[in-house]
Amino acid sequence: MSVYSIADLHLAKDIDKPMDVFNPFWDNYMDKIKENWEAKVTDEDTVLIPGDISWATYLSEINKDFDFIESLPGKKILSRGNHDYWWTTVKKMERFTEEKGYTSLKFLQNKAMEVEDFVVGATRGWLLPSDSHFGEDDTKIYYRELIRLDLCIKDIQRLDPEHKKKHIIMIHFPPLTKSAANTDFSKKLEEGNIDICLYGHLHGKGHLIAKEGEVNGVLYRCVASDFLSFNPIKVSGLIVP
Repeated sequence: MSVYSIADLHLAKDIDKPMDVFNPFWDNYMDKIKENWEAKVTDEDTVLIPGDISWATYLSEINKDFDFIESLPGKKILSRGNHDYWWTTVKKMERFTEEKGYTSLKFLQNKAMEVEDFVVGATRGWLLPSDSHFGEDDTKIYYRELIRLDLCIKDIQRLDPEHKKKHIIMIHFPPLTKSAANTDFSKKLEEGNIDICLYGHLHGKGHLIAKEGEVNGVLYRCVASDFLSFNPIKVSGLIVP
């Protein structure tokens, strides 16, 4: 029973917005995800998906995308990305999946749960102040997302106060970059004794700023699907400091 991760599936089964219009590297990306996923993930495994799951705007548009995820092996834990406009409350999404008969999907938002040998917390995060797109309107969201990260870390510590398992934060936005390696987000991860941080969001030229490896005791991995060549990474195989 292994744990894998891949973010930014950007599924577009129900609407006409495939990612290959942005970059030819994304040609047939949904087929690549399916092929790679089925080659390594079993029904006993769990896959962590930190955001940007579907281009759907409403839950009513997401049936085919959820059908696609449901058909893949393993249990899936979904958290929110900046393009997941269909995301509502966890209670509403759980009711939706129950009504539609999806049994392998779980939603995690600003809380934590135990997954095999890990305790996993999930939140969205936000742009860093060093980002060129960070504007005045982002400040309030930024500080709100820091509070939500705090909630995740506290819930992880509640579930595993003696730190007997490895602690993971899955967050959509990168909490640090090569040019901004000491941020409010990274400090909270360090102070919370988080072992692994999995993030996505970065595409194309954004890969150049992806910060990976150990930083002050936290192991960072970018799991955006195109960064991984659409191949889920085995989290339980990562070397933790």
